[in-house]
Amino acid sequence: MLIFRKMTEGDYDSVDAMMRELHTMHAAARPDMYKPVEHPYSREEFCRRGVSSDWICIIAEDGGTPVGFCFVELQKSAFISRELFAYMHDIYVVPAARRQRIGTMMYRIVEREARERGALRLDLCVWSFNEDALAFYRRMGLSPQRVVLEKDIREERFEHDCAHM
Repeated sequence: MLIFRKMTEGDYDSVDAMMRELHTMHAAARPDMYKPVEHPYSREEFCRRGVSSDWICIIAEDGGTPVGFCFVELQKSAFISRELFAYMHDIYVVPAARRQRIGTMMYRIVEREARERGALRLDLCVWSFNEDALAFYRRMGLSPQRVVLEKDIREERFEHDCAHM
């Protein structure tokens, strides 16, 4: 039986194992940004989130086995409007439980709770290499808010028009 519930301190080991899977995927795709770590979140950080009224932390269980989690933080906008918004730090479903709408249900739960707490929008960042996540977020109704661009400048590469400087 599939259930969704608020995380407790006792969920740390299960969520930590899933976070390591998620972090490993990011480290493999972007070793310049992510380094291997034993615990992506410390137990203290995990517990602090769980008791804070600024966080929505849920876990999905199937037959008592954790199969997914989601961390959403309620924040005030840094821009002039100072509106309350929800920022999704992490959402993850173990590979064996994907394509069963678990991620969709978790997303809808946190979206509803954020709205009930007064958030006006939900923001998140996703790496461009993560095409499955991009497709999922599009299905959830998210659209690009801004685009962050990058260029690797570790090696000198002078363009023709820069040679005269």
